[in-house]
Amino acid sequence: MRSIYNLVLIFSVTLTCVFAALANENGTFGDESFAIHPKAGLVGNYYSSDFKSFQGTVDCGVFTNGKGLGWDAGLFFEKDFKGDFQIGLGASLINRSGISSVQNTYQSRDQSTGRTTFVTLENKLDTRISYLEFSPEFRYVLVDNLINGPFRFMTGIRFGIPVEKKFEQSESVVSPENATFINQGGIRTTTRPMASGTIENMSMQVGISAGIENMLKIGGGHFFTQQIVFDYNFNNIVSDAEWKTYAVRLDLGLRFSLQNSSLPVVVPEPEIKPEPEPEPVTKIVKEESKPLPYLKFSTSVKTDTKLETGNEILATLPLVNSIFFPKNSSDIPAYYVRTLQPNLDMYHGDAVAYHKSILPVIAKIIKENPNSRIMLEGATSGNQIEPKGLELSKARIESVKSALIELGVPSSSIAYRALAAPRYPSNQQYPEGIEENQRVDIRITDAPLQKYVNVIKFSEIKGIAELDIDYGNYPPNTKAMVSVNNQKMIYDKPGKYTVPFNKRIELDTKEFAVISNVNVEREEYSDKKIIKIDSLKQEVVDLSLENFEAVLRFNFNNSDLTEENQALLKQLISKLPDGSTILIIGSTDILGTAEHNQQLASDRARKTENFIKNHAGTRINIQTTTNIDKFSDDTPQGRFLNRSIKIRVK
Repeated sequence: MRSIYNLVLIFSVTLTCVFAALANENGTFGDESFAIHPKAGLVGNYYSSDFKSFQGTVDCGVFTNGKGLGWDAGLFFEKDFKGDFQIGLGASLINRSGISSVQNTYQSRDQSTGRTTFVTLENKLDTRISYLEFSPEFRYVLVDNLINGPFRFMTGIRFGIPVEKKFEQSESVVSPENATFINQGGIRTTTRPMASGTIENMSMQVGISAGIENMLKIGGGHFFTQQIVFDYNFNNIVSDAEWKTYAVRLDLGLRFSLQNSSLPVVVPEPEIKPEPEPEPVTKIVKEESKPLPYLKFSTSVKTDTKLETGNEILATLPLVNSIFFPKNSSDIPAYYVRTLQPNLDMYHGDAVAYHKSILPVIAKIIKENPNSRIMLEGATSGNQIEPKGLELSKARIESVKSALIELGVPSSSIAYRALAAPRYPSNQQYPEGIEENQRVDIRITDAPLQKYVNVIKFSEIKGIAELDIDYGNYPPNTKAMVSVNNQKMIYDKPGKYTVPFNKRIELDTKEFAVISNVNVEREEYSDKKIIKIDSLKQEVVDLSLENFEAVLRFNFNNSDLTEENQALLKQLISKLPDGSTILIIGSTDILGTAEHNQQLASDRARKTENFIKNHAGTRINIQTTTNIDKFSDDTPQGRFLNRSIKIRVK
């Protein structure tokens, strides 16, 4: 702790010296003596912890995190150094309360049936703590006038003295729904108190803050301020547990500027000046005009441009067969489209974006397979988060069922099952897992969810464009921005350049345009060359493998190949030529530890490799790797797609 205090002292002295050295005569806030700055706002508190109990609490498992919403109010004094730097000192009362929880599962006996079952309990620690915090701060003006005033960066050191220090600990039933506690007198409840009291061993807090501040001028040198600040504390909240806090604060304030009094103005006596001497005649020399900038540009296409046609093996984009809902809602989000796009490409594009078409794609599968059936499985994230439970699950099912019927799916083809949690639930210890469990899974029988591997005819132009770019009389280091069929390049000097281009075209296309553009200092020229398809040299490819990529999804935290995945792999094996080399990429989502995810990704790749070897023998060469070229983990559909293996042909 002493080393932290020494570091803080050195940091403060150094900043003070720097500001004094950088101060200049022209200040952002005029001739200001100092400023008074009261402010208040909301505090989003977050806990990072690793303890089972501390003084007065009950050991019911390891608390690892927590969060809560608090408030703050403070008064600051600020000194401007007539430049872009200001130093402040203030005191704030900050509420850093929050709730930590941990779930535990125990074996228990159902008193009504006598059967053994598992009961999940949530242990909740509600801490009400606040500090009187003193903070030396400095601010730096990033923009002198952003909207109607300065925009500043701010940082500082905080010292907090505990003021409020209470806690309450309780335990509640998570599942099953009919489980209860039996209290004294035979009273049954789903929640019971565990402990409460005062936290006697709270530590003084030492931390840092950093944030940004926007200032709106309200007249008289005064400002209305808005701040976003991040706080981090170095030491633990209590002396007998690993428990730190950090926070995001949103503050509003008024900055009152106190200006120095103006000095009296001394009016000098008028000075009698002698008559000016006549100015000498100046000879006017005509300045030579500068040459005007110029830009010349032309495009040609090399004669060895060719048309490549033939067959290629492609896999359909993977389809995440779930509709995800907002918390406590049964309305299908507007993200999902209700009509099948006529140009929807099942083989190329973004698989995450493809998910928004799941409803019309499912309707198309049922139309093409009249004997197929749909099972809708509605689910929630549990009664603690979505209290309506099965009622909400059924409402979500009805929304999806109505949308499918509107798309032409017969009502008789749709069955449903309402569940409190999905058949394959995601881990609700993570916010992402909670978001994923609020869904309806769409399962199809007697029809494939994806066609997977197909041999497709293609037609592609491969050529080289030759660019002749000449420009001059522009400022030094002027660059030319060039595009050829939307492929963009930047060149830093005039010259002749070659740009290769590839373009897929329809099989019956008669002509093709190579469109090029050049832009130099906002002066732009375009050129267009029309290529007659029948004039090109043609090459026929028996079977192209260079664009092949197949994705097979797995259930959450699972590496077993489903029957559907096994059938799709057999499709792939039957269509790959002998001697092909494939790369299997095992992948996981972001949830869980890095070590566990790496092992899970390896298991998925290994089991896929073993299955292919068992059915293809040695005629296909196999390489494996993990967790490369992943989808974005920012959405549920992206995380579902990352629970997969990708197969590429090398």
